[in-house]
Amino acid sequence: MTAGYRSGQIRRGRGFTLIELLIVVSMISILVGLLLPAIQSAREAARRSQCQNNLRQIGLGVANYISVFDQFPRARIASQDIRYIYDPAVPCSGKLDRSYLVAILPYVEQKSLYDAVNHSLWIFGREQRTVLSTVVNIFTCPSDFGAGVKKLGRLEFQSSEFNLESDRFAKVVGASYAANHGSNLTPALPSPAYGCQIPPGAAAAVNGCITDLPNVTFASVTDGTSHTLIVSEMTSQVLAGIKSPQFPFPYSELFGIWTSGNFYNTLFTSHYPPNLYRFVKPNTEAAGLAASSMHPKGLNCLMADGSVHFVKETIDSRNGLETRAGVWQKLATRNGGELIDAGAY
Repeated sequence: MTAGYRSGQIRRGRGFTLIELLIVVSMISILVGLLLPAIQSAREAARRSQCQNNLRQIGLGVANYISVFDQFPRARIASQDIRYIYDPAVPCSGKLDRSYLVAILPYVEQKSLYDAVNHSLWIFGREQRTVLSTVVNIFTCPSDFGAGVKKLGRLEFQSSEFNLESDRFAKVVGASYAANHGSNLTPALPSPAYGCQIPPGAAAAVNGCITDLPNVTFASVTDGTSHTLIVSEMTSQVLAGIKSPQFPFPYSELFGIWTSGNFYNTLFTSHYPPNLYRFVKPNTEAAGLAASSMHPKGLNCLMADGSVHFVKETIDSRNGLETRAGVWQKLATRNGGELIDAGAY
């Protein structure tokens, strides 16, 4: 028998007491609580970086479009589809048609998708349902969980050809990036009342780059391409909180469609400050007209020179009721003659 041990004696290890166990569990909980925000922050940083890369690709697509056509793509046009023209004698009386994102498809390595669009027909015609339901990854921010997801989109309210029951397979897809129409709410579409010309004064009021106006060139960006905003994030999540005054369902079931060139889809105005939905409760229609994102404290923006900047949501801006132009409004104009310090945003 080994010395120091009595016959039949068993040596046992000392276990944890209840207090010690509770202390260990508490320490683990504290460590997890400290690490979780860091992990979430790292994930958001990666998503924000991917979002910026998406905007750079869109910027290259816009630049290549300009190199071919010597002008910015238009944000929206009137359809020439005879089936949806209100007055056959007035060619500009058609419904609003394709977005700038459709126009740049060949220049972002999506030519086959561009060729799948029937450009002689309205974008919401039943023949376009395959294109309507196609996801383009660079058009969706990874933090914008509502974008890049197929949804019904209430197509029966877009086109009489769709039926909610028989066309459940006809889905639409949202995007995260909208063109800057300028700092005013004024539209500049050709009007039947003016012989299909843009109403006097409207053209001068529209001061963005990707707008209703034709023939907006690089030369017209007199404020400097590095200080002129052309595309920003516009999250589809905002629409989920906005109720339609006409229909018993939210705007998210009507809008937020990447193929459609219109406000609430792929067009915004800097008349309202960025991320307005975070400051207006409950959400209003105005929030759906503003640039927005799901990133904390700001949003990514593409400038006319192709650079991408993260703009703080606290940037100096008028509140929608003021007449003065804040830094946000000045960034949105191509020809306002403003001098902007890069540190201001």
